[in-house]
Amino acid sequence: MAAKFLEDYVGVDDLIKQMNEQYPEGRLVSEIVEKTDKMVVFKTSFYTKDNVSPKCTGHGSKYSTEDHWLEKAEQKSRGRCLRVLLGSEPTAEEMEGIVPSKAATPNKKSLDEKVKDLEAEGLVEDISMKAQAVMDNIKDFAMEITNQDLDLARNYTAQALGSMGMSKTEVSINNLQSVKNKIQDIATMARAEIDKGE
Repeated sequence: MAAKFLEDYVGVDDLIKQMNEQYPEGRLVSEIVEKTDKMVVFKTSFYTKDNVSPKCTGHGSKYSTEDHWLEKAEQKSRGRCLRVLLGSEPTAEEMEGIVPSKAATPNKKSLDEKVKDLEAEGLVEDISMKAQAVMDNIKDFAMEITNQDLDLARNYTAQALGSMGMSKTEVSINNLQSVKNKIQDIATMARAEIDKGE
């Protein structure tokens, strides 16, 4: 499941719109139930047209160190009340400070972008395209399938390049896999010939 950002959560204003559609004569009443120099607690109650007792309530609190602490506490209490009424998930106002905002999350760089940055700083060098690196890769592959027999590995590599009409200087990252496939085919056929003779 993908991580959720603050913008992925429902907003209290959206829940208020939904409440007005479903309960056009309902009332949402907020009141301060506790306030000190350091914090405030709001209680919000929802009443239907004919009820004296609230259908549901919700509380919200904020500390005075936060910007707009009174408004945020009231909005939070409204959201909690409406969540109960409408069966909603947590609101964006409740998740503020818990999950990041998309705007506050820096764009992640791809691996290619990171490598380019490091290359620009001279900290790394991409040698995957260099002829020697490609030939070393082929050599390692040929050695592996010949059980580290250097002469046989050279023989299979020469046969593969010859049958493909290529020289060592024409081998590149673009045809590397084709050369390795041809070496594998030659090794497989050679093994089949040995097995026939036994």
